[in-house]
This record gives sequence, structure tokens and C-alpha cells, in this order.
Amino acid sequence: MKTKILLLLAFFSLGGFIIQAQNNQLEGFYQGRKWGLFLLSDKKFLLWNPLAGVKGDYQVQKDGMIWLQPQKEPLFLVYARNDKDLSKDKIRVELVNFQLGKNYIHLERGGYYSVSNEDNDLVHTFAQKEVGKSITFIGESLFEEYNKKFVGIKNAYEVSMNPAYNDYIVFCHSYSLYQGESIAAFTNKDGMEILLLMNEEETLEKNKEALAKIRSNIEKTPLKEIKNYIYIRKKDENEKEMLKTVQSQLGIEDSNTIFREKYEREGTSSYEYMGEITYDKEKNIYKEAERDRTYHKYDLIDTKKSEIDMKKLKIKISPLFPE
Repeated sequence: MKTKILLLLAFFSLGGFIIQAQNNQLEGFYQGRKWGLFLLSDKKFLLWNPLAGVKGDYQVQKDGMIWLQPQKEPLFLVYARNDKDLSKDKIRVELVNFQLGKNYIHLERGGYYSVSNEDNDLVHTFAQKEVGKSITFIGESLFEEYNKKFVGIKNAYEVSMNPAYNDYIVFCHSYSLYQGESIAAFTNKDGMEILLLMNEEETLEKNKEALAKIRSNIEKTPLKEIKNYIYIRKKDENEKEMLKTVQSQLGIEDSNTIFREKYEREGTSSYEYMGEITYDKEKNIYKEAERDRTYHKYDLIDTKKSEIDMKKLKIKISPLFPE
């Protein structure tokens, strides 16, 4: 795993650009100032940095511009399992990445709680009688800045309590400008071919206008003024390994199941590298011989999605993790 992380970081070194001028092949790896971009032959794209990533489809339009359409990820992903060691009248919930914004939990029997603790992973155990029939996870501030970009993504995810589950892990998705539609186009600057990618505007049309303005004045514009929009074609002997690692990081292979290290809340996520896993039916655990570790398996469960405006609710909200 350390080797793969080092490989990812190495690609983000600003000193390693190899410019592929006059290359008519669109597919390949492009290095940006903070992000890397893969344009794949099946019209898929991967845009990522070592901490986050976006995947989706792209189309080449008649005017030569490249339209990037990110896959709309849910705000929350909920995984669950049955923990036989947990008391039958308890529900355990682990909250991952909830510090990214202002989030809330609503219990069906009336309680609203805010989650704003700075800890990375938070665990709380509820009594079943205080939960009721469902728990709803609500995100608010993550959408305030980029609300026009995330049309169609709901902010409330209701989980119905199922007797088959009592141990839940809830991932809060990290949203950024890059989850909005982007537009890109090739141009030449100071004798080199570059790809300009624009996604800072509220709509696709406004991004097109901003990109066209940059292209029309490209020769007069200093590189330092457009450095955040520039992606340069880069070839490397480790490109295939890089692509495989990024695909794993973005959860492309399988996001319906995750494994969490037994007895430890600091475990693996759906995109972390793992060796071959074998199942011990007698002990109901999963083993990884390569690193002598044991895991519990969590399955992705369905949620009922809706929109809740917390600002309009006149309710008492208590902190789930008081300081």
C-alpha cells in the first residue's frame, strides 16, 4: 500500500512533465497542478488527487470541446452487518468523514442531533427504543456553496431499521467543484500543446464562455494566471499501474461491500488495497493471510432519499458528541 501511495504522489510532482505535442490520440494521462486526469478509450474519465476523486463520462462536441459529465455520487453511503457480540437492544453507528460539513442525524422517535466533531471517524451506540423505525442522515452545508452544480442529488438518506443489522458504517461523500460538469479543450501556449479544463462557473454554458475567453487571449495571458486550468499530456512507464491504482481508489471495481478490521474502527474502506480474503464460516470472520489480519464484512444497503431544509425546521437540535 505504501508503494502505491508513493506512486500516486510521484505523479503529482510538478517537475516531471513530458509534453506530447502533435499527438492526435485523445486517450491518456494528463497532469494538472493539483489533479490528474485520465481520458479512457471507452469515453470514461477519472479525475483525482491523492485525497479525492471523480469519475464519469466524456463527449467530444462538434466544436472540439470535451464535455465531462461526472457520475453523481450519493451524499451518504450506508453499509451494515449483524454483530452478534452487540447487545440485542443496541444499534451502533460509525460516522466517517462527517467533519467535512454540517451534518445531522434524525431518529424516527423524534431526536435530532448535529455532528460537527473534528474527529475523523466517530462511533455512537444508540438504544433501539430511542431510535424507533429508522435513522435519517442529513447533509446541509456541503451544498450551500455548490448547490446549482448538484441538481438531482438529495441531502437526506433514511435507513429503515432491519432486524438483520445492528452495526452500521455511514460514509459522507466529499463534494467539490469537480463534481459539477466541466468543459475542456486543447490549445497551444508557448509552443506546447496543453489541455485547458474549466469547472469553476455555476453552469456548463458559463464554463464554456470562460474557457473560450481564455483561449482567445492565450498568447497574451501569462502562464501563472491560468496554471490551475492547465493539464499536460504525460507518458510514463508506470501508467498502467497508475490507472489500476486510481480505479481501485475510486471504488470502480466493487463498492457494494467493504471490510472493516476486526475489533478496530480504523479499518479499510471500499477503495483501500487488500490481499486475498478467505471466509472462516465457523468464526464468521474474513482473513487476509498476507498481512495476518481479520475483518468483518459490511454490505451496502438501500436508503430512502429526500430533501430536508434544516433551516426551516423549528426543532431542538442537540450535539451527538458534546465537547
